[in-house]
Amino acid sequence: MTKNSLKLLACLPLIVAGAAIAQTGQEAEHGTDAPAFELLDTDRDGAISKTEAQRLTGLEEVFAKADGNQDGVLDRFEYREAIAHLRG
Repeated sequence: MTKNSLKLLACLPLIVAGAAIAQTGQEAEHGTDAPAFELLDTDRDGAISKTEAQRLTGLEEVFAKADGNQDGVLDRFEYREAIAHLRG
């Protein structure tokens, strides 16, 4: 390995940590400390299912009310509404 390769490997944890912080901060910029939508949308289909909602305490309980179009999943807007409802 070259010195440049070793430097890159040494920096890799910082790059990964920075990406994780940026992703979890996406919802924080909207005034919540809830997990970013992307963290709950584990199958990356652009929606949060009832199963995925179980990962956040309380979200499953307000899921039906937050699912405004009753399609069985929460889109980004519905997720923000659910978080607002949870916050009271």
